[in-house]
Amino acid sequence: MLHFQTFTVNQIFEHPYLVWDDTLETVIIDPGFGSVRATDQLAAFIEKKGLRPVRCILTHAHFDHIMGASFVRDKWGLDIEASSDEIGSLPSLMEQFAAMSLKVPEGVCEVELVPFRDEEQGQVHYGERTLQILKTPGHTAGGVSFFDQEAGALFTGDTLFAGGCGRTDLWGGDEAQLMHSIRQVLFALPDETEVYPGHGPFTTIGEEKKNYK
Repeated sequence: MLHFQTFTVNQIFEHPYLVWDDTLETVIIDPGFGSVRATDQLAAFIEKKGLRPVRCILTHAHFDHIMGASFVRDKWGLDIEASSDEIGSLPSLMEQFAAMSLKVPEGVCEVELVPFRDEEQGQVHYGERTLQILKTPGHTAGGVSFFDQEAGALFTGDTLFAGGCGRTDLWGGDEAQLMHSIRQVLFALPDETEVYPGHGPFTTIGEEKKNYK
């Protein structure tokens, strides 16, 4: 059975997710934990539930989604995994902060990204479950979404929000590509698919199709 926990963190109100199954093996999606308080909250939740973090995966590598990556790496010894198309396509974390005129939070530092270990299969395996890696570029050049087909759960990062989609005026953004990702990739999923975005409220594929007629 799929279990998950949502957090809301940092100055951009980003949603990292923990997903786990009955084996208690856990995947961290988009670790935007940008403060000591947020990382303490994450560690306390994992300890309380008896979870075992085994992977950390990114929908994309914008600064608000990777602030806590170095903490995750150091705390649990995890690689920070992203799509091959995403790695190297964006400025460094510190360059992104500078470009956005934002102060770097205490404890936040650069981290090396590695390709998904099962990228050729288009899947992320953990415990007894599988997340499908759906290529959804447009917000960034190598953006992806993660789909648990059995649970009907879709983690979209900044590709698709409730009532909107990610901006395309940053590094690697492409509006036509983003619309293709939404219409041809995500809207091909069942209408009842639950959408868990990187910001804002949850929604469904069926609900969002109404905005793209």
